[in-house]
Order: sequence, then C-alpha cells, then structure tokens
Amino acid sequence: MAKEMGIPEIDELAALAALAAPDAAPRPELRDRLMKSIAATAAKPAIGTIVRPGDTPWSSPMPGVETRPLLGKKTMLVRMAPGTRLPEHEHHYGEQCLVLEGSVRSDDMEAHAGDFTYMPAGSVHSQLYSETGCLLLITYT
Repeated sequence: MAKEMGIPEIDELAALAALAAPDAAPRPELRDRLMKSIAATAAKPAIGTIVRPGDTPWSSPMPGVETRPLLGKKTMLVRMAPGTRLPEHEHHYGEQCLVLEGSVRSDDMEAHAGDFTYMPAGSVHSQLYSETGCLLLITYT
C-alpha cells in the first residue's frame, strides 16, 4: 500500500501521526538545560559589540584632555579642549587616529576633521596642540 501512495499522502499521514501522539512533559533537568541555553543565547548580542554613549565614562588624565575607552585599552575617544597641549610622548604600539571634529597640530603637520594619521610603534610624537579643540578616535595596533 505504501508503494501506491505518493509523497503528499505520506507527508499528510506523518503530520496526522504527530498530532495523535500524547502530550509529554520533559524531564525537569532537560527543561532547565533548555531554558539556560535559551537565556544564554538571548543575552548575547547578535553580532559583535556595541558601546553606547553612556556605557563608558569620560576621564581626565590632564587638564583640557578627556579620554573615553571604547574597547579595552586598544580603542578610545580623546577630546582636547581649545588651546590644549599634550607633551611629547613615545608610542609603544602603532597608533591610528581619525580626527572626528576640530583640528590638531604636531610640529608642521595639522590634521583636520576627516583626516587619518598613523604613528608606528617606537615613534615619538612631538608636542600636540589643538587651537580649536578636537575629538579623536584612537586605536592601537
């Protein structure tokens, strides 16, 4: 008889058989394990990490300069007030900098909003100065 039935009929019988099965409660430990798995999946962001404006605090390592960590110690925002100077410093890691607002000057180089700079590990920054104030996105490699 099964040979005489086409695929749609078998699918219909399988669906009806599933409805005919009695309800059964899962074992308590199986239910607990399933619920923990669902909660862990729901708690994780779908993709990557998002840091919202209030998630990390601004701190001030020196007058006129504020920093806000975004991802550990490798990615941060740096805000310099107008007229602020940062002393000469060495880069222990490569530094990538995107100027988001304002401008910043170092010796004869001036970077404006939209400009990107890179300082390799071991390089030395001469004094930085911002006449207008600036907001920088800094990442270390």
